[in-house]
Amino acid sequence: MIDAIILCGGRAKRLGIDIPKPLIGVGEKKLIQRQIEWLRGSKNIGKIILAVGKSKDVFDYAKTLDNNVIVVYEDEPLGTGGALKNVLDNANMSEEFILINDDLANVDIDELLNIPGCVVCVQNPRSTFGVVEIDEENNVKAFREKLTLTDHWVSIGIVKLVKNEVYPNLPEKGDIEYETYPKLKMKVFKHNGYWYPINDKKQLEAANEFFSDGNEN
Repeated sequence: MIDAIILCGGRAKRLGIDIPKPLIGVGEKKLIQRQIEWLRGSKNIGKIILAVGKSKDVFDYAKTLDNNVIVVYEDEPLGTGGALKNVLDNANMSEEFILINDDLANVDIDELLNIPGCVVCVQNPRSTFGVVEIDEENNVKAFREKLTLTDHWVSIGIVKLVKNEVYPNLPEKGDIEYETYPKLKMKVFKHNGYWYPINDKKQLEAANEFFSDGNEN
């Protein structure tokens, strides 16, 4: 059994809603409910630890879904690296654990657990912007639609870590992606299922459309 940490201290202001982001609705369920149900789909997950800000709303709601949920509060924003260090300092948990942000994906947890120290990635399906082709004299040759990028892989914010390896490299405040991960030896777990980041209104609309069609798994 290994434990899971969900980084859920943010608010949904970029989505035009001033509530804790884990409590936004995605389809007919809240974001945090979908994450907990996904984790509980594996018998190998023990405790679920929520790294949250000062608000108790997320924890109160999560406890109605799962009795084996623990909360670790932070008095001020610490960044992803500082938030993880705060959890490791204040929660009794397994040596190996999964760290999760607030995206939605149907990653096979049991397969993931077979790979020590890994980050889950998907192949980036499209570039963010349309492409302009130019010649050597900066003349526009053509406008092209967003390209399919088959040689790029994107982290989806699900990482399996080992406590005694990651802890010495964590900042008191700061982001784990830039201050800690470059110091670790990590493998890539290639995920071929769905992935829905929810960072703006357009992404939320896409996730709502997907889950409203009954795509729960």
